[in-house]
Amino acid sequence: TELKVGAFAPRSECTHSCNSGEVKAYAASADVIDELTIFEYKGRFFKNMQSVVHVKDFSFRNPPAFMPQSSTGHSTRAMTRAAIAEVESHIDQVFHHPNTPVNIGKKLIQ
Repeated sequence: TELKVGAFAPRSECTHSCNSGEVKAYAASADVIDELTIFEYKGRFFKNMQSVVHVKDFSFRNPPAFMPQSSTGHSTRAMTRAAIAEVESHIDQVFHHPNTPVNIGKKLIQ
């Protein structure tokens, strides 16, 4: 699973794999899957992009972000759903990270 950046549910209809498969795609154009495409997997929506931070010789992926930059134009319910999705995705990211068992083991030994 490479997609990590969250998205709001698209307003358009599903364009690819709508009745089959685990992943549905919502593209701006029915013929093209591009950076504007939103994917649905297990009821969650993801942007077709990868966010990586580079600092000198070190790089890491940003955690998923579902919250919009501004609450203007978004209902309280939509903001609440986005906050819950962001927290759940962050917990998933930490839980599935390969360093988590090592760090928990180290803390238990200390």
